[in-house]
Order: sequence, then C-alpha cells, then structure tokens
Amino acid sequence: PIAAPVAQAAELLRSLRNSLEITPDADPRATAAMNETFENLVKTPTGRELALEFVASGAKAQVEFDAGDDSTTVITNGRRILGASGGHTHTDENPPRVVLNRHYLDTDPDYRRVQMAATLGHELFGHAFEEQRRKKAGVSHEAGYYYRGDEAGAGLIDWLVQTELGGPL
Repeated sequence: PIAAPVAQAAELLRSLRNSLEITPDADPRATAAMNETFENLVKTPTGRELALEFVASGAKAQVEFDAGDDSTTVITNGRRILGASGGHTHTDENPPRVVLNRHYLDTDPDYRRVQMAATLGHELFGHAFEEQRRKKAGVSHEAGYYYRGDEAGAGLIDWLVQTELGGPL
C-alpha cells in the first residue's frame, strides 16, 4: 500500500533530523525552507540511500544558514538565483558544521527546491558524512584530501540529487 512508503519516508526524515543540530534562524522563512529542503532531499533515491547510511552509522552534523562573503542573488533568464556558492562545510569541527547560503531564501522557489536540496546533499553527505566515515576507517586527512579533497564525490551527489528532482542536466 501507498501508506507504507509515506510512513517510511516520514520516519527516515525524523531519524535524519534527530542526527542533526539545526541552528534556529531569525528569518521566519528559514525554518520552512529548511524543512522543505530536507523533505526534497529524502524524496530522491540518492538522498534517501545516503540518509539511511548517515543515520545507521550514527553520524552527526550541525546545519545552519549564513550569508557568506560576496554572496548575492542575480536574475538569470527571468529567475532569481544565487550569484555565489550554495554552501560549505566545516569538516574540522566535531560534529561537522554545514552552512547553507542564506540568500537561498531570496531565490525563486523552483530554483531553491532543486538547488538547495542538491547543495544540502553535497555538503551533508559529500563532506560532513565522508569526513566522519574517513575518521572512523582510520584514513588520514592527507589521504582523504589528496586529490581535490572530496569534491568529486560531493559533486556527484549534488548532480544526482539535482537530476532526480528534475533539475537541468
């Protein structure tokens, strides 16, 4: 029945959020945007699989919004999009801290729905989670970051989530 997958998705979302410390934000749009982003992320096959692994491993992370340097939005093809990086992760902190660009809140909803979920997947699973798996496996920082850090894997997660949400190829 349809109810079973919906209940499973809701339980996964609850479990994932319980693994995270989400910093409250003064902007009332932030909570709704963050909730929608997590929902969209776990709707994708890639996001769902990685969320299950994240929760099962006992991984933790902090998630927050911040504006970032030189960040703004721009109008491109009639849509308001980010004119800067969508986020970054402080993997040197314990737990790692994922920072999403606050200017996502000012972008067009259709852009934000896809791009913010892809950025969250990139940062949370591609950087924060990979760092914790690296440490748990006893792999040195130098070995983990030998070639462009972990950007290749994080970029692939980003691209897959974007594609699975119907974003442009």
